[in-house]
Amino acid sequence: MILVKRKNLYILALLVCVLLIFGELRFFYALQNVDLQQNLTFKYELESFIFASIVMMLIMSVFVFYFMRSSLRVLRLLDKIIDLSAYGKHDVGMHLKKLGPLGTKINSIILNLKDLNNKKSLKISSMSGIIDKLVSENSLPVFLLNRHGNIVNCSKVFLALLKVDKKEIEKKNISELCEKMDYEKLFFQFEEKRERIEKNDIDFPLNGKAKMFRVVFDPILNAENNVSHIIGTIEK
Repeated sequence: MILVKRKNLYILALLVCVLLIFGELRFFYALQNVDLQQNLTFKYELESFIFASIVMMLIMSVFVFYFMRSSLRVLRLLDKIIDLSAYGKHDVGMHLKKLGPLGTKINSIILNLKDLNNKKSLKISSMSGIIDKLVSENSLPVFLLNRHGNIVNCSKVFLALLKVDKKEIEKKNISELCEKMDYEKLFFQFEEKRERIEKNDIDFPLNGKAKMFRVVFDPILNAENNVSHIIGTIEK
């Protein structure tokens, strides 16, 4: 399989056709002073050249048409593969085989990317385990929020301070736990400044009653400098 840019193909085909037409015109003007009836051999050669030029132009036209048709077929097949992968159907090997050597190369790229993705997933899962261990075993009453304000983890000291079980507050939104907590406003402040924010009036429930605590919130930024998580620390 040979991959050629459409622009280069058009230029090549046009160049060949122009050269053939130019050659025929040169012959035509040269023959004005030649008596073809007296030179039958030259007449035969001329007719053969004109016939070969016409055949060459037809072959070039068929080649360009076939190339464009094959290119459209490859593009449609690639669009189909993209649609399948978008719906989570990653087994596209049968479709790639139809592309020949190009499909084999693409399949190798997919396998390499899948391997890298698996390694990245393992790294992320290990980092998540480390973070969970550091948060849960922290000596301070800390809790971890995702960008939506849901509590995804907390320390044992935090649970002991509020006298609750982890299952009672895990995945619970901080706005539901603390009625006076305006999480949307807090997150908007982090999006603007990305700096530590201290709140003195966070009402955590304690023994069936709301008790005010001073909480320090720190943003956790991802690689694109966006807030992905927030760590809250209750100051005793």
